Amino acid sequence: MNHLSLGQLAFLLVAGLLSGAVNAVAGGGSLLVFPALLAVGMPPLAANVTNSVVQWPGYAGIVLGVRADLRGQRARVLSSVGVVAAGSAAGCALLLLLPGAVFDTVVPTLVLAASALLALGPGSSVGSVSPNRTLPTAAPPCCRRSSSPRSTAGTSAERWA
Repeated sequence: MNHLSLGQLAFLLVAGLLSGAVNAVAGGGSLLVFPALLAVGMPPLAANVTNSVVQWPGYAGIVLGVRADLRGQRARVLSSVGVVAAGSAAGCALLLLLPGAVFDTVVPTLVLAASALLALGPGSSVGSVSPNRTLPTAAPPCCRRSSSPRSTAGTSAERWA
């Protein structure tokens, strides 16, 4: 994958922009970028690493954007850190220990399953658009319904109610 055509670059640009928009509203933009990288010929392991590297600034921006919603969540965040660290360490170990063919086979299947779960899971709008549907608490301030965009009263869910 040394040389990309102009069409492939345009395809990746559109996938990246859509991913940013999806991440800003609900998360899951990686499910757009990773398959796009595969589609232009990047090997799965390289696509996974590239996807992780290009997504983290957006995630950091989302955290900064919703920091008011994170106030009072210290215990919840700290209780998750151990599980996240253990899962990350296990994933890294598996990447280093298993043959690349295992990754090439398993990851596209997991991405497809994750996409299906997001599309068909609880709260999805597949088949209908509900005016009562709410955005997750990670929605940036610009996407929340409230009387004041700077309002910090209540949780995001309460502001959307």
